[in-house]
Amino acid sequence: MMKKIIFLVMCFILSISVCSCAVVDISDSTTAELRFIHGDKNIETEMSAEDLSVVTEILNGKVLYSENLSCGFSKDIAVVIDNQTFCLACDDCATIYLLEEDKYFNISEEENAKLKQMLTLYGFDFPCY
Repeated sequence: MMKKIIFLVMCFILSISVCSCAVVDISDSTTAELRFIHGDKNIETEMSAEDLSVVTEILNGKVLYSENLSCGFSKDIAVVIDNQTFCLACDDCATIYLLEEDKYFNISEEENAKLKQMLTLYGFDFPCY
């Protein structure tokens, strides 16, 4: 009987911790600003609706976590969606820093390549050490 109670308590705690994970939620976003202020470039422009749709598909629903990563992040190399600043790693790291939450999340290598390739069409340069 005691094992059943312990098991149920553990299941309850696990379900609460899984359900309380913060995730990126930009599903209702309609505009995004791109920011690349680095070296001799000073780009601040609006992203097209079509590209925002692709970015939303890549970022939305990703689980946020706390960490202290060594990837280089800056608010000056970012996508700003609904006052949420998604700072991009200047190297090839497939991690994004959400400035306002002070949390990180991972995207796949394929998503990272797709995102950064799209941003080069707006004048971004990667890597940007």
